[in-house]
Amino acid sequence: MEDTKTFKAGDEEGSLMNEYSVLLQFLEENGAGEFKDYVLSSSDTSFVDNHLISLDISRLELGDLPESSFDSFPHLQKLNLKLNHIENLPPKIFQALKQLQTVILDHNELEELPASLFSENQSLQHLSLRSNELRQIEPSHVDGLHQLQYLDLTNNRLRDLEEMLFAETPNLTWLDLSRNYLQYLGENIFSPLSRLQVLDLQINQITRLARDQFHKQTAVRALYLQHNQLEALPPGIFEHNTALMALYLNYNKLEALDATVFANLAHLRELDLEYNSIDQLPATIFRQLHQLERLYLAGNRLSELKSDLLKGLRQLQHLHLKHNFFQSLPADIFEHTLNLEEILLNHNQLTHLPLSLAKLPVLRRLTIDHNQLPKVFAKQQAEHQYITRIQKILLHGPLDLDHTPEPQKNPP
Repeated sequence: MEDTKTFKAGDEEGSLMNEYSVLLQFLEENGAGEFKDYVLSSSDTSFVDNHLISLDISRLELGDLPESSFDSFPHLQKLNLKLNHIENLPPKIFQALKQLQTVILDHNELEELPASLFSENQSLQHLSLRSNELRQIEPSHVDGLHQLQYLDLTNNRLRDLEEMLFAETPNLTWLDLSRNYLQYLGENIFSPLSRLQVLDLQINQITRLARDQFHKQTAVRALYLQHNQLEALPPGIFEHNTALMALYLNYNKLEALDATVFANLAHLRELDLEYNSIDQLPATIFRQLHQLERLYLAGNRLSELKSDLLKGLRQLQHLHLKHNFFQSLPADIFEHTLNLEEILLNHNQLTHLPLSLAKLPVLRRLTIDHNQLPKVFAKQQAEHQYITRIQKILLHGPLDLDHTPEPQKNPP
């Protein structure tokens, strides 16, 4: 797009105009004059003391913008440019925005960024570049962004990350790298990010992780690793992530897990291991997870569980074991999980149910279809009635305990 003039505060004519008027002229010059009401009515467009503080010009199909586009708005703190078909950004387009804190460039068509694009934006805290066509992020793109807390790069075309990429962003608390094409992560790539609380790496092509991959992320609370190509987890990989509350490892190629791999995760509430190729679990693998509420093991190759596998999981509420190969479960498998509200056992090969199932006082959902159970377990009643019936059957045998048989008549 041809570089059109935008009035600057120091211009003779521009000095007679406030930033409101300059904004209207900007919209006219960039073919968006008809959308002025939309822009001005947005909750993300605001003025303070006649200064433009926040600007929402998303969804206007602006295309590429002139380098001087925002020079007249030096007080701008938030800028939303998503959904504008932007393919290129001029190197100095943000240089006048010294107070800029948030930039949203989602859903554009950016393939690359100019070096030092944000070098003048030292106050930047939130940067979102999701759903573009970026193939590379270099250290120069984030150099000096010491205040950056949120970085979203999801759904781009990233294949690798430079080892020192995050050396200048030590205050990141949220990093989203999901839906890219990452295969390998440098062992120290995340080392500068000791304050990270959320790390999202799902839906990539990561094949392996180093033992010390996350050793500096002592504050991380949620770690998303699902939908990758992981075949193994190094022992000790999570030993420093003691604040972790949610860990997602589903839809990988995990086969065997070390007994100590989750040992230090005392605050973990949710663990998802569904749809891997796990065929056995060490008896003590979950022993230290005293706060665990949700455990998902569906879609693996499990055919048996140790009787004390769930020992210590007194807070467990949801357990998914469907789509495995169980023929039976230990009679006392649920002895220590009295807070269970949901158990999914469907699509296995079970021929009977464990007796301890009858002793779960708050069980609200149970699925046992597509097994090889006797017909007496077929579901006929509403969920709560059905569960009560199953528990009675397990305790007293396959009798209709709610039915009192009629007294036999004397023969004629």
